[in-house]
Amino acid sequence: MARPGASWKVAERNVAEAFGTKRHLEQGRNSPDVRLPGWSLEVKKRKRLPAWLHGFMKQARANVLNGDLPAVVMIETRPGVKAKRLVMMDFDAFVVIVEGLSGRAGLADAAESAVEAIADGDS
Repeated sequence: MARPGASWKVAERNVAEAFGTKRHLEQGRNSPDVRLPGWSLEVKKRKRLPAWLHGFMKQARANVLNGDLPAVVMIETRPGVKAKRLVMMDFDAFVVIVEGLSGRAGLADAAESAVEAIADGDS
């Protein structure tokens, strides 16, 4: 029987296994749950995600054209504050994308450019 509170470890382990790796064991502040070349993943497990998140994905899936991958771009805007954008997509699609990118020699450069863009506030 799993210890109380240990289910988050199982969730992290399952995510890591989907990428053929293991949980990042040096956890704590400033350390990701799962580390992949060019990616630092945080795994957040909840009993339920908000219904509106599911609604956004349902709409994205319904509007897919020609077998494209559905994704949702969420934008937080407040007066006087630079907009913040996040992307949500199906996990299986994310796995395929990461695996496809990891085979490219330019992954490190792409990841570095993305990190710079985030640091510059271009997200």
